[in-house]
Amino acid sequence: MSAKSTFFKHTLYVIIANALSLGIAFFTRPLIARFLGPDSYGAFALIFATSTVIPAFVLLGFGDAVLYRVAKDPKNTGKYVGSTLAMMVALSVLLFVPLYMALEFMLQSMGLVAFAVAYVLAFATAFFTVVQSAQQGLERFLRHSISRVGSTLLAGVGAVAVALFMAQAGPTALARAGFVLVVAVASLLALGIKKFSFDKNAFMKLWGYAAPLALAGFVISLISVVDRYVLAHFYSNAQVGYYDAASSFAAAILPFSVATLLTMMPKVIKDASNTDAYFRRISTLNVLFMSVFGLGLFYFADLIIFYLLGESYVRGALLPMRILAVGVPVMSFYYVNGSVFASLAKMKVVAWTSVFLVVASLALNLLLVPSLASEGAAYASLLAYSVIAIAGSLWLKKNANVSFGPSLRQLGFFALFCIFYVAFVNQMHFAFKTLFFLIFCAASLLMNRSLVKEIFDEGRKYVVSLRPSGLAHRVEP
Repeated sequence: MSAKSTFFKHTLYVIIANALSLGIAFFTRPLIARFLGPDSYGAFALIFATSTVIPAFVLLGFGDAVLYRVAKDPKNTGKYVGSTLAMMVALSVLLFVPLYMALEFMLQSMGLVAFAVAYVLAFATAFFTVVQSAQQGLERFLRHSISRVGSTLLAGVGAVAVALFMAQAGPTALARAGFVLVVAVASLLALGIKKFSFDKNAFMKLWGYAAPLALAGFVISLISVVDRYVLAHFYSNAQVGYYDAASSFAAAILPFSVATLLTMMPKVIKDASNTDAYFRRISTLNVLFMSVFGLGLFYFADLIIFYLLGESYVRGALLPMRILAVGVPVMSFYYVNGSVFASLAKMKVVAWTSVFLVVASLALNLLLVPSLASEGAAYASLLAYSVIAIAGSLWLKKNANVSFGPSLRQLGFFALFCIFYVAFVNQMHFAFKTLFFLIFCAASLLMNRSLVKEIFDEGRKYVVSLRPSGLAHRVEP
């Protein structure tokens, strides 16, 4: 199978897995919010957000380092993974008390039990991140995709069940952690590595790659919590719940930005001269998906909130969701650009763009949240991500000579339909909204028809290879 066909086959795995994960997350997170209610869901959101900060201290950016080193040196995968997990366990034990004391200083309302739950969830997520990085570095994208879907499904369904029967934030988050950890351990064993061990030389190679990002890790990690912590400081947990419920829909699709680059990153790591050839296709595919999803959220936010979250969320979550929906395609470029920076080993650029994002987000939240509550947090996210995404894209254009033409055209088309909605479509019947949305989808596919045709052609070739006559020539990932 040619390199191009292998690339598209792996991309197909990733797209299918992320479509399934998106579908699962699109329903499970809102159901958790519905069963817990705005106040308890706000507490759950704080636990979940805190769990995304902790890996910055116990993982130190080694997730990206494992991907990079395994792609470069696959025969020592056991040493890279083993060294990372050993460090992670040691730091998790040593830092529990200091991190809790730091949290008490910033957000006294959370408490020890909630922090402990967040800590367990963080450990499970970090463990899973390391395993997924190893799978990606080894280019085992079928197993990578199965692990991702399995984790999303089990964690989501398990959390929904606990929320339904117990209606408490802590047990719901703990159920999620348990299922993520189970899938992580199973995926680790499925790597087929005979021995995982700590190795000083392997550790120093990982540290050499991750150090720039690790040193800025504390500031970078705040991007996951700054908006929610500011809301919790000025308002009740219910406002956090409204904002998080609205942002959860955008959060469900944004990982697609990184996922579409999963197949590209090992290629770029091995040969940076191919960056533009891969990036041009992947970035266009990314913005195509993001603009369609974002416009769907923007046009149908009222229906989505009413039927998935419940009537109690309509007033508090509607405008924040529409604000964030407008920003989805632009915000996604922050993650796309970060993946390319990491592939090119530009970790200082990753660190600085992330630091600037946190600083901008904190400043904007402090400026807008006191007067606008959850709507202010949404505007702050939109503005901060947009500025940093534009800056990162300009850096890539100048230093990596990548092309943004088709992506910018699609973004302009998306903006046009958003303006058209505000001016004319907002008060129209559901049928007319649907018609204009479908027109946008069809026109977007037509504008990007060469890429769409290329994907379908490669997909058709792969399906043909699965037939009995083609199985002999198929190479397992």
